[in-house]
Amino acid sequence: MGTALCRRCKKLFNQFSSKYVLCPKCEEELNSKYKQVKEYLWKNRTASLTQVAEDCDVTVAQLKRWVKEEKLEFSQESGVTFQCESCGKEIRVGRYCSACKKEVSKQVNEELNKINALLQGESAGHKIGFHTKN
Repeated sequence: MGTALCRRCKKLFNQFSSKYVLCPKCEEELNSKYKQVKEYLWKNRTASLTQVAEDCDVTVAQLKRWVKEEKLEFSQESGVTFQCESCGKEIRVGRYCSACKKEVSKQVNEELNKINALLQGESAGHKIGFHTKN
């Protein structure tokens, strides 16, 4: 636990986790805005990104952040799309399209298999454990 500077109100607060960059008050306000935006999108399925930002008093950057975090998704009727950060394909939620997600997952699994194979090879040739002096 330490102290941190809230990125929104610029006040110091006790930071309980490294994931929190907002003080508890700003975090609560942001969660309230998030709920408001979700309700707004449910009622206004054709709303554009700027329309949502204006009507809900939220920045476009914050809306995009929620989309990237996969917390928020615009309907197909809205026409709002974003680009996959890898290939540029149009997507409605997240950072990557499904094809790029699959490719990254495949690469990660291949690397994990290589690491496991190396570890298995080491354990076969050497004893892993502790040595004690009698």
